[in-house]
Formats: sequence, structure tokens, C-alpha cells
Amino acid sequence: QLARYTVAAGVPVSLVTHHLAEEPRRFVADGVQVIETGRRVDWFGQHYADAALEYALAPALVRHIPDDATALVAFGPPTMPALWWARRRGWGAPPRPLLAFLYEPPRFVDRDRADVVRGLRVGWAGVIASPLLGAYGAVDRRLVRAADALLANGAYGAARLHATYGRPATVLPHGVDFAEPSAAFVAAARAQHGVPPDAPLLLTVNQLHPRKRLDLFLATLAAVRDVYPGARGVLVGRGVDVGRLRAEAARLGVADAAVFAGFVPDNDLAALYRAASVYVHTGRDETFGLSVLEAAWSGLPVVAVDEGGPREIVRDDGWLVPATVDDLADAVRAVLGDPAAATTRAMRVRDDVRARYSWAAGAAALIAQVERLHTHTAAGRG
Repeated sequence: QLARYTVAAGVPVSLVTHHLAEEPRRFVADGVQVIETGRRVDWFGQHYADAALEYALAPALVRHIPDDATALVAFGPPTMPALWWARRRGWGAPPRPLLAFLYEPPRFVDRDRADVVRGLRVGWAGVIASPLLGAYGAVDRRLVRAADALLANGAYGAARLHATYGRPATVLPHGVDFAEPSAAFVAAARAQHGVPPDAPLLLTVNQLHPRKRLDLFLATLAAVRDVYPGARGVLVGRGVDVGRLRAEAARLGVADAAVFAGFVPDNDLAALYRAASVYVHTGRDETFGLSVLEAAWSGLPVVAVDEGGPREIVRDDGWLVPATVDDLADAVRAVLGDPAAATTRAMRVRDDVRARYSWAAGAAALIAQVERLHTHTAAGRG
């Protein structure tokens, strides 16, 4: 989407990747050149093992960068080896700047190390894996130093980057481009997941990972069902934690009320946001919260833990609460108990986020940063 709006602003863009999956391919706009190496980075079918492979193969992307490119933007930590290799190969020599778009520093270095080791399911080998993940922090800082500028997706993420790397970051606002779903499509979204038309529906959209704390979502669903026994919960997403979460749903007695929907395409996801009664966000210290933005943009009341990026998205009119089952359940029951008041509040959030977040603004911020780097380089040469 950022490429789409950058091209719409009159700046040509090439996307260089190993393999572009079908879902993002549908969003590639006319005028965006896609260059694929043909390599696959999903050999193992295990998130962390595949991520390591992605790191290892990142430098191979550099030779596919078009000769006439005027700037390189590396997206995400797995592309940092490519950015570093581009610098080593002289690609970033003036006046072609290198930029790193990072949601945050790699969580596995510190905050998520224990969760990552559990997710690897490597048993005793975790004794080795944990210090290796920690040591990567020094490698990561060296790789990031190759960038001429850092880009972030929100103020909280920019602050995290500054705390780790000691450098400012330019914020590129995210946007939402959902088409308005029809009433029939919204009704079909409920039916597809076995949710009756009149049942309260709690929704969350996340990677199924321990740091998303979806056990809190399930426990909140169980607590809400004490008052609203027909309530259902839909968990959209895939990930390493699905087995544990299914077992937790059974332990809490909500296995019949919790739907693990897996991956849902954007068009269907827009209908689910409209079909839900409340969005529940439980992720630990989330840097941004794209699904929170999508839910708020759709006019869905958002109950979120009072941590990280969601604070800057929903601000005063969201239901921001401590990360406890009691607080989350109380907020959800407040939404369900007075839907008219909840809708009024959610509309204020919707109008606010639609005014502050757009892909056009993100593209404009990217173009302006690249132009500043070009101007700075030209001034230095002069």
C-alpha cells in the first residue's frame, strides 16, 4: 500500500523480494515494478526457523536492485543484512541514501526472548538459543548503523528505536483501505464462523504468539459469558501458539464459543470488523497495533490494554484498561451493556483516526525524507 501511494504521488517504486505471496500481490498497483529472486524462505514451516533463513538470504536481494534506483528502503529487521551488504557493496554511495523502516528493534533480543525460546520448542537447546538471541543485539545495532535514516510507523515505535539505537526516526503514518462491506456480506461473515445474528461477538486479529497474550482474550470471553452466555469470540490469525490456545479454551470451558479463524483475507476481514460487537486487544506493549487501527477505522468499539502504540491510536475515546481479565471483561460488558453510548464513542474514535492516518500521508512522509537526504548529500558535496 505504501508503494501504491508513493507511485500515485509521482515517484516510481520497485519492490524487490524473494517471493510475493498471493494476498499482497493483489494489492500491487499498476506502475509498481515487482522483482522476485525466486528463492523461498519458508522451507521449515516454522516461524523462527524461516525467519533465520530470511536473514541469511537477505543479502541476495541486493543484486536485483534496479540500476536506476535513487534510494533503498529496507523493510523490517530481516532485511537489515541486505541493507548492510548494500552499503558494503557501495550501493548507497552518494547520492543514493539507504533507509531502514523498522516497527521496533528486534523483540527477541530482550523483551520476547523467553517467549521465542518457548515458541522454538527446542527443549534443552533453549539453554544455547537464549544467549545467542541476546548476543544478536550487538549484530543488529551494527547492521542498523548502515542506514542513513530510520523510519517508524508510530510515535511509540520511533521512541523505541531512539532508545535502542540513539537515533531519531521519521514516522510514516499507516492507513486503511477497506471497501465498505454490504449488510449481506457482514451477515455472511457471522454465519461463516458460526456466530448467530444476535450473539455478542468479541474479535481479535493477531499472530498467535505468546506475546499477544491471547490467553487473556479467552479468559475475558469466559468472564463475559457469565453475563452474556451467548457471547462468541473469533481469533483471526495463525502462529506457533495455536495448540496451547486451543487447550486453554477447553480448560476455560469456551472451546465451543472460541473460533480460531486462521488467516482471513482483507475483504473478509473488513466484514468481520463490521460484524463484531467489540474489538479486544491484549498484545503486550505493542509497538503500533495495525489491527487496532483497522478496528477503530471501521467504527468498532475498541477495548485495549493500556500499553504501547494503541494508546496513540484510540486516545481518550478508546477503552484503555490494565492487562487483567477483570478490567478487560468490565470494559467489554460496558460496551455490550450500552451499545448506543459505545457506538457514539466509537464514532468519535473513527473520525479521529481517519483524519490522522492514511497511506497518502505515509507516502508523502517517505518522499519528503528521501528528498531531505538527497538535499543533504548534495549540500555536502557542494
